[in-house]
Formats: sequence, C-alpha cells, structure tokens
Amino acid sequence: MKYLFDQEIEPIFVSSGYFDGQLLGVSGNGVPVDFESLPRLLRVMLTCDGTLSKAIESAFSEPITIDLLEQVDVESDGREAKLIRRDINLIGMHSKTRYTFARSYLDLSVIPENLANELEETGKGVGWLLRKLNQEQFREVFTVGWSKDLPVEEHPKGIDLGVYRVYCIKCNGRRFMEITEHYPIDLYR
Repeated sequence: MKYLFDQEIEPIFVSSGYFDGQLLGVSGNGVPVDFESLPRLLRVMLTCDGTLSKAIESAFSEPITIDLLEQVDVESDGREAKLIRRDINLIGMHSKTRYTFARSYLDLSVIPENLANELEETGKGVGWLLRKLNQEQFREVFTVGWSKDLPVEEHPKGIDLGVYRVYCIKCNGRRFMEITEHYPIDLYR
C-alpha cells in the first residue's frame, strides 16, 4: 500500500475552503462530489484543518469521546518505520451519537517517543495528544468523495449515505499520519 506520507503530493485546500460552485475532488469510481450541495456544517468539517473533535463539540454542544475500535501493527512493505492502523469512532458523550468514523495509519518514527507511547497506551485521539504535548501540527486534505465509492473493506458499518475525506497530519514538518474520515450526511443537515 502506498501511503500519502511517503509521496510528494499537494493538498487540495492550500489557500482556502471556498470553491465558487466547482466540483471538489472525485470519488473512487469517478463520481464527482458537488461541494455546494453538501450541508453547510459538513462542508466546514471536510475543510477543517484543526482538531476535528473540537469542531464537532462546538457544533453539537457536547463533549466528544474517542471509541477505539482497533489498533494494530501494519506490515509496512519494506519501510523501516513501525506503522500502526487505528479505527475509531468519535462519539457524543451525552447523546452517544457517532459523528465520524476514522481509519488512520501512523508512522511512529516521525513523532516523539513519548507521544507514540502515550498514543499506544491510552487510545486517545492524536489531536488531543498533540495539543497536550504542545506539538506542532497541521492537516493537509487530499481527497473528498462518497463513502460508498470506496472499496468494500473501507466502508464504515452503519453509514449508508456518507462523505469521506483523506488527509495527513504533519508533526515537526513531516507527514506522519494518513486518515480517512467518514461523515453520515443526514447527521450534518
């Protein structure tokens, strides 16, 4: 598997999240995503380059908790670095609503050892740990598409009509994490 953090590729939201009626990206099977037709709040989430859980907490007026579904070591196809894959849900603490499902791949060689250890031990979200440790962080969005257009093994259970985005997080100037997040459209209307 090729990871975005191993490639020289430009993000799609370099200067702004405004698209003046243009189509944003193309989903996996070539079906364009009409960005303007998406609910306003969902457009904000898809272009957000900060910690998503804080944006969701503000939008829905409830604290968010991370439900770590799985965290496993990944074979890295000849890479020297240790990679892990994490599957999480962002859940409303009071409503128990699943706001987002995310699958991420992390290159642990890029981040400080104490961050890598705490990430593996606590199951907390990466944004929370980066804030806690006061680490530089930046998100680069690369793809937006319809969740149904991804390969079956990438479909989140329980999200029938959803939109996804793929982005990387940089730490200390290097990409170390690739994340695919899925948003159920009806929840964001």
